[in-house]
Amino acid sequence: MKKRWNGFAVAGFVMSFTNCLLGLIFSCIGISSSSKYDEKGKGLAIAGLVISILNMIVTIIAIITLSVLLVGFVTNIDSIIPNDVKDKTQRVIIETYAKDQYEEKIYAKEGIKKIQKNAKDGYTITLEDLEKNQPGIKDLYKSCDSKKTKVTIIPDKPYGKTDYSVKTVLSCN
Repeated sequence: MKKRWNGFAVAGFVMSFTNCLLGLIFSCIGISSSSKYDEKGKGLAIAGLVISILNMIVTIIAIITLSVLLVGFVTNIDSIIPNDVKDKTQRVIIETYAKDQYEEKIYAKEGIKKIQKNAKDGYTITLEDLEKNQPGIKDLYKSCDSKKTKVTIIPDKPYGKTDYSVKTVLSCN
């Protein structure tokens, strides 16, 4: 009578290439059950076990390597981004906060007559001023000087809430 193949041994070998954990489990069962029931496939199961273990080792090394590379990338992302992109981004965010402060607080408080009177000099808002009204903004701009980084809002005719031009000075490393 011919010996039949052990299904776990065959499955363990096949799975060792695609899913090393299942390959390991099926191969272990295949080694045990092929001996117990005198079936073919013990060598195949041993091969599946070895391949599964090697695949697990390679996978773990790959995960560790990718994790180290990712941490290194994230840590050095500031040096990867070009300075002009950083400057433009910082400028846009700081200007947005300053515009909001002008429109929501200064314009509402001053009124049109005072806005017209101060139009020549405008309203200068420093990063320090923004920090008072936007807690946490300094976390975005740790490299910027709070007193030298500023946005000047210059009201324009007809002096509506959003009628102004913006001049920004960044003092960041």
